[in-house]
Amino acid sequence: MNSLPTVGRVVAANDLVSERNLDDPARITVLSPLLSFAVEKGKSPLFSASARIVDHDREVGKISRLPEGIPLLTLPSIFYGRGKGFHGIAYFEGAPLRRVLKEIYPADTPNLKRGYLVLAGDDGYRAVCSASEVFNRNDNGEFLFCDRGEKDGGRFSVYPGPDFFSDRAVKALKEIHFLTVE
Repeated sequence: MNSLPTVGRVVAANDLVSERNLDDPARITVLSPLLSFAVEKGKSPLFSASARIVDHDREVGKISRLPEGIPLLTLPSIFYGRGKGFHGIAYFEGAPLRRVLKEIYPADTPNLKRGYLVLAGDDGYRAVCSASEVFNRNDNGEFLFCDRGEKDGGRFSVYPGPDFFSDRAVKALKEIHFLTVE
């Protein structure tokens, strides 16, 4: 006869590999990245022609167009958030962020366990996601790297497909920082 577990376990059910499962967790630590961005609420026009890729304070690349050879996905969304409630049904088209960053940031065990990304827009708006959320998924809930063109809120944006709220959607993406929890 099976018995009930004797210790607690945190399981990241949507992971391709079980790098984030924790046996007998003792504490939860809330982390704030030690990065600072100039914030300009209501900036108009909101636009960034490219996105810098920064790995621990070292620029390792720049994206000024969608990489070739990566098929675009279109994901439907019922979007809520930003203090304004229901935003309606929208469709977002873009390349999976994990595929855009694949050559720059290895999805190896240390990065999946301890890595995170800070996505920053031209107006200083920023969002944080773990490397595992972006690179280690089996639920088709991709973070999309979208090309919005020359309009306000462009050039690039990130749409967080797995999120119910829109709070981690970043317009006019200016920087992607890779960091590690120490």
